[in-house]
This record gives sequence, C-alpha cells and structure tokens, in this order.
Amino acid sequence: MGKKRAKRSKSCWGSASALLVLLLILFLVALSAHRANAQAQAEDSAYGGKIDRNTYEISRSQVVRKIAEGEIFHDSFIITNKAQKEMRVTLAQSDALSEIIKLPIAGAVVPPLNSTEVDFEIIGKEQGTFSGEIVLSGDVNEKLFVNITITNQTLNPEFFVEIESIKNKFTFNDLLDFKVHVEKLLDIPIKNVSFKYYLSDKDGNFTKFLGEDRRDLDGSFELRKRFQFPDGMKEGFYVLSLETSYNEKLFVSKTEFSVVIPFWERKLFGVIPMWLLATILSLAVVGVVAFVIIRREIEKRKKYKMQLDTKTLPKKTDRTLWLGKVAETNITAYLDMDLLTTHAVVAGATGGGKSISAQVIIEEALMKGIAVLVFDPTAQWSGMLRKCT
Repeated sequence: MGKKRAKRSKSCWGSASALLVLLLILFLVALSAHRANAQAQAEDSAYGGKIDRNTYEISRSQVVRKIAEGEIFHDSFIITNKAQKEMRVTLAQSDALSEIIKLPIAGAVVPPLNSTEVDFEIIGKEQGTFSGEIVLSGDVNEKLFVNITITNQTLNPEFFVEIESIKNKFTFNDLLDFKVHVEKLLDIPIKNVSFKYYLSDKDGNFTKFLGEDRRDLDGSFELRKRFQFPDGMKEGFYVLSLETSYNEKLFVSKTEFSVVIPFWERKLFGVIPMWLLATILSLAVVGVVAFVIIRREIEKRKKYKMQLDTKTLPKKTDRTLWLGKVAETNITAYLDMDLLTTHAVVAGATGGGKSISAQVIIEEALMKGIAVLVFDPTAQWSGMLRKCT
C-alpha cells in the first residue's frame, strides 16, 4: 500500500514539473513574440509601410526619429526600379526641414531592374519637433512623411567626445595643436570608432579634411593631435570639427580659433614686408645716430668755432683772387682784388697763417699781372721766394 502511494506521489511530482517547464517555455515564447512585435511596431513607426507602384517600389513611407541635440543621425531609404529603363529621381525637403534633413544634392539614379539606397542625414540642430515631407519627383512622384523630435537628453550614449584647441590664436607658421577628450560612459565593448577631423572657415567657404583615426575604446583617454595648416588659407576665424561615428551614429564636436599672419610677414601696402621695413628703419636710425656722433666729434676737434655766413663771401669772377679753402671746410674763398686799392690788413693769432695768406694773395696778384711791392725790414719773407704749392 505504501509503495503504491510513493509511486503515485512521484508520478504527480513529475507531471507538475513537466507542466511548469511547459509554462516557462510558453512564457518565453510569448515574451519573445511581444518583443518582436514591439520592435516591429517601432520599426513600422519609424519607417511606415512600403510604397509599391507598377514601375517602382520605395522601402518606407515615413521617417520618424528621436535624436539628441547636437547628434547627426544617418538614415536611408531604398528605391527599386521595376521598369526596363533608367529612372531618375529628384529629392527635396519641406522648408520646415531645410536645416534638419540633408539630402544628396544630385538626387538619385536607379538602373533598370535594380535598386539604389538613398542616404541622408538628420541633424539635431536645436530642440523641438519638426514635421514635413521628403518630396521625390521626376520618374517618381511620392512624398515621405517626416517627424523629427530633437531633445536635450543624451539618449544613453556609450561615450562622450570633446575637442579643445590648445590656443585661441595661431599663425601660419604654427602647427594646429588640439586635444581630444574621450570619456567612456558605459562598461561595454566599443570597437572601431571613427574620428574624422575637418577644418573650415566660419562662412563655410573653405573646408579641408585633415585626417582620420580609428580606435577601440577600452576606457576614457585624452589624445593630442597636431596638423599642418593646409595651403590656400587666409587670415581669419576658423572652426575645427571632430566627427565621431559609431553604430551608424555621428556626433560632432567643434572648437573655434583664429589664424593670423605673423607681424614680421605682413606687408605694408601689400608690397613691403614688415621685416624688410624694420631692417631699413633700423639701419636708418643707426646711420643717423652715427652721423650725429661723428659730427659732434668733428665739431669738438675744430680749432675755429666762429659762425661763418658763406652767402656774404665773394664769388668767383675775373676780378677775384683765389685764396684757397675756408679753414676746416670745403668752401672755396675768393678776394675781390679791387679792394686792395685801399688799405687792407691780414690779422690773426700767431701761427694762424697770416704770412701764408699774404703770400697767396701776392702770388694770385702776380698771376693776374698786378705789380707787387714788398717791404721786408725784418727779412721774414726772404724764405718765401718760391712758388706756392
């Protein structure tokens, strides 16, 4: 009797265990189906249904997204050409989406019996909800409904990236020097993250790709980068952009700075470099200072300090006698010989050249045929009976 009860108990326990396992399996299947249905609904909410026409098919009928402010999200749709000829499609967006949706400028070309994927960007420029349409025209005539919500929430990012310029002002002789701060926020594997660096002016007229890094993020780090400034740049304000892409998401970080021409390389009136002008001015200043010093030393060494008005000196004529140079100058002195018809005197200090001056006057008078009579009671002129040289 006891053995039968034990067997019945074991049999009931086994049945209950099997039932629990079956219920657990059904629960997991239901949960999986619910998740798949929720995902399908979410995808259907983001994509809408297909647009199926006789000659073409479009993979989605709407674009519904929620992104963070500052994020750039890459999205797409597929155009399938069912016809036997090439299909050309022009793309445009509503005015309300002009700064939110960035479409290919050239549109799309779909080969016969083939498909083309059209990529576009959703730009989280500012917070708000933006609605409108993507208009397809040409060989296709459709409108895709668009609803974009931009929020200030980070939407659970895996990491945070910031770019920082080392200086606020560079010259063209410098290297573009900056830091990249990467902070890993989640403890999950993050592989093959792309860091692309762009340099552009603030007006958007100049954009240059500087380079790209690809890294696996094992943790937070700081990276220092240096680039040569590209050719063709002008003085002004510039923006250094870092585009970080991971899992089809694009995040943009920017820093601003100015680039100036070094002072010594600037050109006066666009012609004379400042370094050349500074060199010329420096040499001129040195020359003026040297001239002043030398002139001062010459003035100190002069024997005769009196001021002479050269405008009152006789000029050279047929009736003048050449006397030589004014002492300590290069000025030629002449004497009007008609003044010798009256009294004249040669005066000066001892050793000042009175006798030599008188000798020159006599020699010049003789050369002009004027008779000279010399009275020499002290016989001082007896040694001067020779030609002056």
